[in-house]
Amino acid sequence: MQMRVVSFWLLLLLLPLILRAGPVWAETISFGYDEYPPLSYTVDGEARGRTISLIREASKRLGIEPVFVSQPFIRLLVSVKEGSVDSMVDLYETPERSKFLFFAARSATSEDVSVYVRSRSGVRISGLEDLARHKIGAVRGYYYGKLVDRKMMSRFRMVKDCKVLYSMLLEGRFDAVVGNSLAAEHYVGDEIARGEVVSVLKLARLEYHVAFSHTLGSRGRRLADLYAEEIWRILMERGELNPAP
Repeated sequence: MQMRVVSFWLLLLLLPLILRAGPVWAETISFGYDEYPPLSYTVDGEARGRTISLIREASKRLGIEPVFVSQPFIRLLVSVKEGSVDSMVDLYETPERSKFLFFAARSATSEDVSVYVRSRSGVRISGLEDLARHKIGAVRGYYYGKLVDRKMMSRFRMVKDCKVLYSMLLEGRFDAVVGNSLAAEHYVGDEIARGEVVSVLKLARLEYHVAFSHTLGSRGRRLADLYAEEIWRILMERGELNPAP
């Protein structure tokens, strides 16, 4: 009996230390990402980028262990839909995607979608109707805003990722490409600075979110809410009221 009393008081004394030490076991969540610098990409086998940093910091605060999985965009959509990957980052919300994903209510990053051409190519594009007359490149599975409908997308030449897209533009294999501003800055930033590649038509402004698979059930909805609040708190602390890399 005396031993039990001693143990009880010893536990009370140690409890504050245990609580400050944090959880002994952390929930593990897999976050899928497409190779999309400067937001999310792989260097020497390790996930890097602005979004990856945000997820790491938010996970640390929430007591969650993040595991990062790099997959091509189309395959990643299938993975989160089937539940082999729990979450996906840097994703624009659409009604179709919301059928299998819980989206965080607040965005982490935003960027423009525009048509890019080589300035010396002689290609002139001032409106959507001009796109039909040229060989236009785009990334398979990407969403390019409400102006670019399925009929228009069917005329585009699809490639697997942004790296291939901008390489083919520079090589003259595309007359123009529909691209995202952050990726354009990363892959052809020097050419843009020299005026060799120019944006000729802005199509949309997109807000990117982290989203969780419906296969997680109510836990997925709860995680989306938690990460929305934590990421927003981090951005506020950094002074990034209008999130941008």
